[in-house]
Amino acid sequence: MSTGWRLTVDAEALHFLLAAKGRDRVLVLDGLDKLVQAPDQPCDFMERSPNQRNYSVKVMGHFMVTYWLDLEKIVREVRISRIKSQ
Repeated sequence: MSTGWRLTVDAEALHFLLAAKGRDRVLVLDGLDKLVQAPDQPCDFMERSPNQRNYSVKVMGHFMVTYWLDLEKIVREVRISRIKSQ
């Protein structure tokens, strides 16, 4: 069942994910799916960008996923801006 949220992944994060090993990809994709199903779950910590935007960071195994929730659009989006190894 859809929660009304849509996942958006920028090119850098997508390239990282596509280059990851199969089991790592599955781990992150499962985590992203859980994030879209419950985007208001607590993040592990926050980062502030140079443009003063607060980004949430979720640890998924040995990966960190940086994202923000776009509530401004008709379709609410979980926007993934970066995925990296810890």
